[in-house]
Amino acid sequence: IVDSELPGAKTLGRPDGPRGELTIAGLAWDQGQSNRVGQRVLHWNEISESEFEHEREGLAWVRDNLPENQGFVACSNFTFAGAGVSNEVDLLIAGPTGVFLVELKGHPGRLQADGARWRFNDHGRWRSMKGGNPRHLANTKTKRLLERLRNAGSKRGKVPYMVPLVFFHHDSVD
Repeated sequence: IVDSELPGAKTLGRPDGPRGELTIAGLAWDQGQSNRVGQRVLHWNEISESEFEHEREGLAWVRDNLPENQGFVACSNFTFAGAGVSNEVDLLIAGPTGVFLVELKGHPGRLQADGARWRFNDHGRWRSMKGGNPRHLANTKTKRLLERLRNAGSKRGKVPYMVPLVFFHHDSVD
């Protein structure tokens, strides 16, 4: 995917890697496979560092707990253009059990969800989550990324089935 619609755009990935699998930032998804320039696939690929401390903590937890040598590859913090807007992906994980677009949330305390309204109670004070339902956001980003992959697709490559997930990673989340 080339985000030519964005200023300072760069290649994020393309569905034309060896045997047609998706590549992101020049890395093939298949664990242990070499990409076109002979580089080995990395288990964890930080495309850019998160500007948010809570997000860096959540990413560190996933990085430290994602199984190595079992076919999982993760790419964190990249953007792509879709539906006329820039979409930030906190984490994309591909492995033998599927492809997952993960929205990270570092809210502390007790969570309460009622449809589109999501709130959290931190030290006795209820606050609404910025942006509303994070599942909706993850789902929207997943659909936009899949559309970009379909539009950039090749006859050899298949667009993967992708599942949107929300990961609440704060130690006190309930």
